[in-house]
Amino acid sequence: MTAFAKRVESEMIRQELTVKELSKKSGVTHWTIYSWFKDIAKIPNAVNAVAIAKVLNTSVEYLIIGEET
Repeated sequence: MTAFAKRVESEMIRQELTVKELSKKSGVTHWTIYSWFKDIAKIPNAVNAVAIAKVLNTSVEYLIIGEET
């Protein structure tokens, strides 16, 4: 699992969100989210990264590189 996927998963656990809930709130398909967790896709496209970050109330920078700017 990539660092991005680990950070998304960590935030989901912290916020008690399922993949289905994250998918519904962000508009990113559950298949796409699962593909990050299973290393089928390594990183999200920009649109999906922004949507996920908004739902998780964090920044794209944090999810991608692990740092807030």
